[in-house]
Amino acid sequence: MRRRDLIAALAAAAIVPRAAWSDQSPCDGKSDLACSGEIPLDYDDARFSGNAVSSALRVSANGTVSDRSITETGSIASIVTCDGAIIRNCRVNSRECIRICGNGTFVIDHCYLEALGVGSDHADVIQTYSPGSRGTLKVSNTAIVTHGVAANVGLFIADNWTGTIDLENVAFIGGGVNYGLRVHPDVGGDNIIRLKNVFFIPPFRYRPYLFGDVGRHRNIIERWEDVRLGRIMDGKLVAGPALPKPF
Repeated sequence: MRRRDLIAALAAAAIVPRAAWSDQSPCDGKSDLACSGEIPLDYDDARFSGNAVSSALRVSANGTVSDRSITETGSIASIVTCDGAIIRNCRVNSRECIRICGNGTFVIDHCYLEALGVGSDHADVIQTYSPGSRGTLKVSNTAIVTHGVAANVGLFIADNWTGTIDLENVAFIGGGVNYGLRVHPDVGGDNIIRLKNVFFIPPFRYRPYLFGDVGRHRNIIERWEDVRLGRIMDGKLVAGPALPKPF
């Protein structure tokens, strides 16, 4: 994104009156996937009432974990998964929520993920860390919640894990973190980025997202649809000004 465009969007968010935000609510009907009811905005969302309490865990290759409530971080993160996994209808509130490694397809759906760092932590909610691996990460109907304490990024595509990053109906709730979303390619290849109905809820320390080219490779944005700033009002997600496609 051109810096002046981002500044203009953030400035618009600051001055748009409440009524204008409400008019842009993504909830156009009960069946609309962008409706705030599809993204759990609170750890105590009713959809998690039947979840089983769980310790930190590792998901086997191409395994599935669902209906878990986790507050334990473990030695790396609350959920660690390599070589493909499905994580569905889980809520996590810990120092680091999900660590992804290896190749394969990783699906995160209908989850509430909140990370609060402690001390010298470099807390990310979701981090891919696996130099040389390539995969596909699909996140949908999920809240990625961050804070400004011992924190880094909501979703961090890092250290030469490359592939496709596909986000749909996702809310990044800033809390003062550096960035909601940070994506870098590397020597392993280009990244394909697809965003639809993605909301960035300030504050962010620097900006909502950062896309940087590394290792003579680049981020390729294939989809940038209804990417906006947002607010939470009375427990509901309300869409704000659109954020322009970065490049």
